[in-house]
Amino acid sequence: QALLGPDIPSALVGALRTVVAAIVLGVLVLRGSRAVLSDRLRSRTGALLLVAGVSVAAYQVSFFSGVRALGIAVGTILAVGSAPLFAGALGVLTGTERPTRARVATTLLAVAGLAALVRPDDGVTLDVAGVVAALTAGLSFGGYTVLARALLADGLRRIDTVAVPFGVGGLLLLPVLARGIAGLDDPTLLLAPRSLAVILWLGAGATAVGYLLFIAGLRAVTALAATTLVLAEPLTATLLGVLAFDERLGPVAMLGAAVVGVALLLAARTTRRSDTAPAR
Repeated sequence: QALLGPDIPSALVGALRTVVAAIVLGVLVLRGSRAVLSDRLRSRTGALLLVAGVSVAAYQVSFFSGVRALGIAVGTILAVGSAPLFAGALGVLTGTERPTRARVATTLLAVAGLAALVRPDDGVTLDVAGVVAALTAGLSFGGYTVLARALLADGLRRIDTVAVPFGVGGLLLLPVLARGIAGLDDPTLLLAPRSLAVILWLGAGATAVGYLLFIAGLRAVTALAATTLVLAEPLTATLLGVLAFDERLGPVAMLGAAVVGVALLLAARTTRRSDTAPAR
């Protein structure tokens, strides 16, 4: 978004990347076995995929609404930081997950580090509607993760677990896309080579390929572990901000970054140890 410039609204960026990702993933599905997916859509799996698609769309809308109301720092920590907590709670409620104390502890450690890393700026006040929107984003992503893991356990192909929800989410966000483009003073900004390159990367690379990699990893770890490891995202964004955009980190933020890094290493080690432990 920084590369696109301030004239492109955040909600439009979210809608664009979702629609582009849906198109890329749809092409991949069409090149595969459509008969397998067609049979699955008529079963209970189809309902789960629909709910997952609503979660994808809800995340985009609620995340950007929360960030707009609370600011980037507070909105990000509430949305991204609450996702593993919601994923763990939903997993327990649905009986699909039994998180260990070690995994819960590493998750809480990562969230604490993220809170120090992404501190609210001076003068930021909490807006109730913004807090609800940001937490809804965390619930949406956590819900999608739990649903995706359940779909994988039922034998659904990885590509379908990503492509169908993004197809549903892309359709739901078409009005947001149309309204965003119509609201631009100069819609041709989106057709500039630099803008096209950024949009294609966000949709095809950071979203389509990123989620496929996420689903590939989700087959081997729990939803709580997966969403905890995803907390590497704001850590990576912060490091890129320092390296590419000349941003500066204060002492507390540097400590928070170190804490998140340690928590992620512990989460990966805990996951690896539980996966290789002998069955009892």
